[in-house]
Amino acid sequence: NATERFNNLADKTSQLLNTIDSQAVETTRILASYPGLVNGNNVTKDARGIFSSLMLNRDMLYAIYVGLPNGDFYEVINLNSGDDVRKQLKAEPEDRWVVVTIRGDEAQRSRTFEYYSSDFQLRFKRSEPSNYLSTIRPWFVNADKETIRKTDPYLFHNIQAPGQTYSKQLESGAVIAVDIALSSMSDYLSQHELSDYGQVFLYRSTGELLASNLPSNEAILIPETRTPLDLT
Repeated sequence: NATERFNNLADKTSQLLNTIDSQAVETTRILASYPGLVNGNNVTKDARGIFSSLMLNRDMLYAIYVGLPNGDFYEVINLNSGDDVRKQLKAEPEDRWVVVTIRGDEAQRSRTFEYYSSDFQLRFKRSEPSNYLSTIRPWFVNADKETIRKTDPYLFHNIQAPGQTYSKQLESGAVIAVDIALSSMSDYLSQHELSDYGQVFLYRSTGELLASNLPSNEAILIPETRTPLDLT
């Protein structure tokens, strides 16, 4: 019985990974072929609706965004992609999307977060200084006009959580990208446990841990100390 349950979970997880990969590749390809996303160094107003519609029933997709040749950045985040995403962004239950915009020159550069409901009613908006440049990020640097590139797992800038990016360069020099947050895989494993006490871990072939069914607070539990740590 244990072996059967294990094989069943392994097969379903394999199918999930293939589905996620196919969805991300197909979404990136569709967006790269759309002619009206970028106008010079600006993202057109149609981008928000297009990005959100492609993620509407694809909860494994964390975000879709555009990096511009001048370093500016426009992103739509899918808050249904995982509980950890909502916690990291401090979103309210009624929030459905977060739009992140980074623009400006040097000292005037800022990052703006806009929190929207499912019908894009703005609930909250905040801004902060930023030194982020899309042009130096791995998904931008490695993007290609001919093929869709997939990054190794790395920390996403806005939520400081691991994930992977699929990207493709547009004719304008801008780059379209689709993100998969690894926390969504952990959520999946948590919903498909082997037993009440079973622990499940998903590794890359090179040994890096991608996801597990452990609660996030247990997975990163740091021991308490009564004395300050001496730093050199």
